[in-house]
Amino acid sequence: YTTLFRSLKNQIELYKKWRDVLQFGSFYRIRSGNTHEWVSVSSDGRRAVAMLMREKALPNTPNEILRPAGLEPALRYRLSSIESKVEVKRFGSLVNTIAPFHVKQGSLVHRLINRFIKMPGDSEELISSGSALMAGVKLKQAYIGTGYGDNTRLYTDFASRMYFIEAREN
Repeated sequence: YTTLFRSLKNQIELYKKWRDVLQFGSFYRIRSGNTHEWVSVSSDGRRAVAMLMREKALPNTPNEILRPAGLEPALRYRLSSIESKVEVKRFGSLVNTIAPFHVKQGSLVHRLINRFIKMPGDSEELISSGSALMAGVKLKQAYIGTGYGDNTRLYTDFASRMYFIEAREN
């Protein structure tokens, strides 16, 4: 329960920090379909929260472009996401490509590995002008079965991400 309560506490703190943008900001629906993109921007244009949601992961679609709207073109912004950890069990039997011994999917060994070892999850961070961000940000390549690492994001069926955008002082 400790992990659950810590997670809930972090989510509540995050919401409180961005409440003004989420509740009272200008809302933009960028696209809908299999991938949904929404952006909420503060009234002064200095802060924004972008949300990217996918219904189904389609084959051969490793790249995604985030296109926030409503930012001030001349301002410089920092775009970031929350770094996450990925459970090893989400990779199924692919764990055998790096394990020094065979690990049967769903076995006790597989569950123990999953309990103690977490893969680094994806995170995005960049600093750019509002005009460049609104032109589109190419996100890290999605994991497509090979080559999972620091520059890869695991973006499966019904996955979502939040991106936080804040104006930077000169």
